[in-house]
Amino acid sequence: MKRWIAILLALTTVSVASSAAATTLKLPYLPNQEQNYELGLLKLALSYGDEPYQFSFAAEEQNDETRIAEIARGGLDLFWAATNSDLEQRLLPVRIPLYKGLLGHRLLVIRQQDAARFANVRTLADLAQLKAGQGRFWSDTRILKTAGLNVVTAVKAASLYPMLDGGRFDYYPRGASEAWREIDEQRALPLMVEPHLLLIYKMPLYFFVSQQNPQLAQRIEQGLERAIADGSFDRYFYGHPEIKALLARSNMKQRTALYLENPDLPSATPLQRPELWFDYTREETE
Repeated sequence: MKRWIAILLALTTVSVASSAAATTLKLPYLPNQEQNYELGLLKLALSYGDEPYQFSFAAEEQNDETRIAEIARGGLDLFWAATNSDLEQRLLPVRIPLYKGLLGHRLLVIRQQDAARFANVRTLADLAQLKAGQGRFWSDTRILKTAGLNVVTAVKAASLYPMLDGGRFDYYPRGASEAWREIDEQRALPLMVEPHLLLIYKMPLYFFVSQQNPQLAQRIEQGLERAIADGSFDRYFYGHPEIKALLARSNMKQRTALYLENPDLPSATPLQRPELWFDYTREETE
């Protein structure tokens, strides 16, 4: 905790509101700025440069299409999202996975009464006998279908938990951080995080900026690279309270990992750099 407090204190020096020379970056809506992982990592990256920055935030939540439009008109300077080929053609990505690829490690939310059914699942073929639930337009949906899994979709994400509870499908793959938080939010429903399985596919989450602003992308990339080189990136990642909690609770090393291909993964994804990617088999002590 002391290390985490020290990191936060260091990062706050990046946002110097009193400096007339500070550049203001317009960011998406953030309800919990002090604990937001992406904002903290952005501050860390910018702390390696000489130019001071401060931040303003959108007044309300926006979907990715709205954020893309806002970047085009100058209403936002950057946002962060899981990458795909279409997004990388429309915006300029900083190709360093912000969560070290942890977003592509999926836990299954299931009905409590179905725990015994999932205990017998060992392969993707076994899992294909059951039905997954996903958003109709999500990138994950195509990944699951390409792997031969049976997927039921909904247009509205808010419909998925009632559909799971009602038996429309059998499991809801969620990012490790999402699964536990959403189970707590849905505590009125008899649901649980399945304790034995882990779906893994490459789904890096990047910072994206306008193609007209390569200078900003370069500053962020250079800062992240320096943080990786001196170990600050990993200390931030493994020291963040959200990451520490989900890794401790998820017990990934003891799970059966099922690997899926991401058909929408851009060819420029830095797969050849292992230092950028989370390895669930390692024990981390940071």
